Amino acid sequence: MSALTFDKSELGNLEYSLQREMLATDRIGGYMSTTIVCCNTRRYHGLMVAPVDDSGRTYVLLSSLDETVIQHDQTFNLALHRFPGVYEPRGHKYITDFEYTPTPTITYRVGGVILKKEMLWIHKRTQLMIRYTLVDAHSETRLRLRPFLAFRDKHALTRANMAADGHSYPAVNGVKCRLYGSFPWLYLQTSKPGTEFVPAPDWYYNFEYPQDIARGYAGHEDLLTTGYFETELKKGESIVFSASLDEMGSTKTIEELFDGSIARRTHKIDFISCLEHSARQFLIRRPGNRTEVISGYPWHGVSGRQTFVSLPGITLEQDHKEDCIDALDYEVRAMQDGMFAGNASAAVAADAPLWFFWTLQRLEAHIGAKAVWERYGEAMKQVLEAYKQGVAGRVLLNENGLVWASSEHVPLTWMNSVIDGQPVTPRNGYQVEVNALWYNAVCYTLRLAGEHGD
Repeated sequence: MSALTFDKSELGNLEYSLQREMLATDRIGGYMSTTIVCCNTRRYHGLMVAPVDDSGRTYVLLSSLDETVIQHDQTFNLALHRFPGVYEPRGHKYITDFEYTPTPTITYRVGGVILKKEMLWIHKRTQLMIRYTLVDAHSETRLRLRPFLAFRDKHALTRANMAADGHSYPAVNGVKCRLYGSFPWLYLQTSKPGTEFVPAPDWYYNFEYPQDIARGYAGHEDLLTTGYFETELKKGESIVFSASLDEMGSTKTIEELFDGSIARRTHKIDFISCLEHSARQFLIRRPGNRTEVISGYPWHGVSGRQTFVSLPGITLEQDHKEDCIDALDYEVRAMQDGMFAGNASAAVAADAPLWFFWTLQRLEAHIGAKAVWERYGEAMKQVLEAYKQGVAGRVLLNENGLVWASSEHVPLTWMNSVIDGQPVTPRNGYQVEVNALWYNAVCYTLRLAGEHGD
């Protein structure tokens, strides 16, 4: 039983399959996202899209991985790409099944060959693993894997250039690649000893992303492949492909990591389990005790407003109060002059710091009012004082007791679209939701202060 169902007879119909996308995350800011037939239709799609430094930016490292089945000296490319005016190769015609739980799994059938592909993002590591199992075959079968690399910001597109390093360098049962010196090494390895890597650097031109084009954006890019892996598979045999920022020490380690990780995955068997699984993917834990909330995959990053608004739903509803506390603590630690930092500041979002109080009210039901006041009382008072004193000349408390927020160039409310550097809807003045949140924050702080002798 599953909550999401797919018409398996329609998997070969691109009008059907290209409109259905999948997402898996590593819980530290990286993700895998593509369509259910593994054809990228957006610049944000990729098998490995991850942060590689502390800049807050996320990069498409491994865009796609082409699989080719070789039998009787004939090649059958299972991949699917869009180029201007054409899809090539057209591997979707070999797909017979797609399952999303416990991990996205595609089954291909090429004549008498049945190949199963299981895609797995490893939690708390920047690592993608794909296990290929030759379910059935009646003669010698070889599998070829060709990775396509981008190494660019997820919002950008790349073109063939002389600066990219197309070489592959030796690693344990695989290679390491780094197109540009500012990036870390990407280790491409397999679990099958003796798997051959054939160096064959080349640019492939004009991959087309129709969803970007439909939205009015540029939608073509070039991708670099440095070569391909090739090995023979016996019936019932599996091989695990690993792409990681850390080198795996042995082929056995690769197999053990895949087996252990997939065994811990939950089965999304009903609507609630799907919601709970999806909610957990928005909470990310980065090095340095940074627990944050991604506003949305694949476009958005971390936002103070969305963090406070969403925390109760994605943590407390599953009784993960420690996750909620860790995220709040990180925001509090970053406070400067009584105000949250970055886009959690009232200087950027007039209402964001006031949602902090709303979150604490939900947390109170789980840890009690005394614990909330002892842990966050000082921060609550500092935030209210910052509004009273004024924030960046944009947000201030008037004598009438209402909060006034105004800026010519920064949209201070949730209606924050900007065109050519100017807010589409400035809403300067007394915004009703800001003042509702302000009134709530004042009342809640006064109540806790009164109850605890402050």
